Amino acid sequence: MRNIVLLLPLALLLGSCRYTSFPLVPPVLQGDVPARLSAASLQRVGDALELRLVLDARSGSGFFDVAWFDGDALLARDRTYVDASDPNAVFRLSATPGGEFRALVSFEGTLLRQFELTEAAP
Repeated sequence: MRNIVLLLPLALLLGSCRYTSFPLVPPVLQGDVPARLSAASLQRVGDALELRLVLDARSGSGFFDVAWFDGDALLARDRTYVDASDPNAVFRLSATPGGEFRALVSFEGTLLRQFELTEAAP
């Protein structure tokens, strides 16, 4: 009788056990990848500032917008179309040496990055 009393709760506990299994390959998640830069640089080349951008291949095609600033003053705006087959873009701005230059880069209306170049006055 005593064995039956011990075996009954043990049988209930063992009978309710389940193995937890995880799939070997998780399902593919669908979603949009936000646009991002895979490479970028801002540097002075002669009398001009040069901004080189490479869009991540997953971002697709669209327009790059660049707003150039010297301190708080807006110097210029530029825009170019980038195709997914050639995601490179180069922007140039003629600027006198010395200043605190910034370039705000956006892709299809979404701000991606701000670049800064501070030069000492000659």
